[in-house]
Amino acid sequence: MRVRFWGVRGSIAAPGSETVKYGGNTACVQVTAPTGEVLLLDAGTGIRGAGQKIVSDKGPLSIALLITHTHWDHIQGFPYFIPIYSPRFAIDLFGPRLPHRNIEEIFAIFLSHEFHPVRKMELAARIRYRDLGEEAFRHGPFAVTTCYAHHPVVALSYRIECQGKTVVYTGDHEPYFVVDGKATEPGLPERMEVANARYTDFARGADLLVCDAMYTAEEYAKKKLWGHGSIDDAVGLAASAGAKRLALFHHEPNYADAFLDDIDAHHLPRLKERFSAPNLEAFFAREGLEVTL
Repeated sequence: MRVRFWGVRGSIAAPGSETVKYGGNTACVQVTAPTGEVLLLDAGTGIRGAGQKIVSDKGPLSIALLITHTHWDHIQGFPYFIPIYSPRFAIDLFGPRLPHRNIEEIFAIFLSHEFHPVRKMELAARIRYRDLGEEAFRHGPFAVTTCYAHHPVVALSYRIECQGKTVVYTGDHEPYFVVDGKATEPGLPERMEVANARYTDFARGADLLVCDAMYTAEEYAKKKLWGHGSIDDAVGLAASAGAKRLALFHHEPNYADAFLDDIDAHHLPRLKERFSAPNLEAFFAREGLEVTL
């Protein structure tokens, strides 16, 4: 499999001279099977470039798009994904099953004249929508398993397996912890431990773990319950799960290239030592980077 990063930022696109190296587009990752089939993870602003490349390369006409959740930074690029305007394309769009609306209804609201000049009914591609819970299914050569992430809205993480290789994509995920003031609630600490262990098992043995690592540990301490993890959390998860490679992802929009470079050079080696993971290949995801598994 080949994994290409089209968008790596969280919350809001952050273009500019200070984000040239790692990129300013929001979440979108492409997974390509050895046989050429394409699966896209999330539809942040990065999906625009993915669509242009697929069309210019005369790539596959059938595409799977897996949405982790419907927060703006994970769907805002969809109207600029040019395959949706061509009747030649068939797109299977997967997303989490929400309590009161299905994923098709969410996109119909998003693609209404209040938000965008082209409505859902005017798209030319053949788009099939499917709501997901925690389940396993096949799409072409890909075996996909889902797991609920810890986030303020219903969100899924995806495990993708193909020809003996595995990619795990967390989307937005915050480790489970006991909220201050609830530490005495009977059984709660144990339930949080079980939830974290279950998520670690979901990522077990990944050839590549693409993990929410939005904050430094210091900043995360001020933003608990916002639904994101820290760089330290991501390295800890990768080490516990025995992942071979870790792509730190969903960068805070205010983190400039120089800031991430400094963490890469000085903090990541200490983290690998702290979590006894000397062989873990950990790096910050950047736009245009392609990893072959």
